[in-house]
Amino acid sequence: MDAYFITCRLWVHTKNKHNVSTWPFYPSNHKNANVKTQEFNILYKIDKNISFYTGIIKASSSITGADNGTITDYPYSYTADAKNAMQFGLIGNTKIGAKTTAYASFAVASDITDWKIGVSQQITPNLEFNLDYRNIKVNDISYTEDNANYKFTRDVTSKGLGYGITHKF
Repeated sequence: MDAYFITCRLWVHTKNKHNVSTWPFYPSNHKNANVKTQEFNILYKIDKNISFYTGIIKASSSITGADNGTITDYPYSYTADAKNAMQFGLIGNTKIGAKTTAYASFAVASDITDWKIGVSQQITPNLEFNLDYRNIKVNDISYTEDNANYKFTRDVTSKGLGYGITHKF
């Protein structure tokens, strides 16, 4: 059993309702978000089912919808600047089939808290497809309104189903 291995993961969060604290116009509105993360981690196996990891996480987000506070819905679109941070976390896993693994993880980074629970399906010995429920909070993410000069910084929490690909080196 190798004690160390390196992973690269691309994860896409499906569109869902999420909460943006102190929204600039209508604080009670929930907006549609698409959150994406990319991770590059080094894992150290503590034992057969638990690993410690550290690496880089890149979080990006976009928000789209229509303003319901007016007589006519005003469409909007905001894109967030990508946020990069060093993260530290633990992951636990257990085999539930020949090529299927259940897992749970928790990670923290500067301005990012992330936990997820899911299953991964081995595609090749070094490639896995992941399906999970995730809760990620990104603090102080900077959004810009598309086609405008309006910018604002807010905390965003996104929860929901997502999928991703993990490549092990």
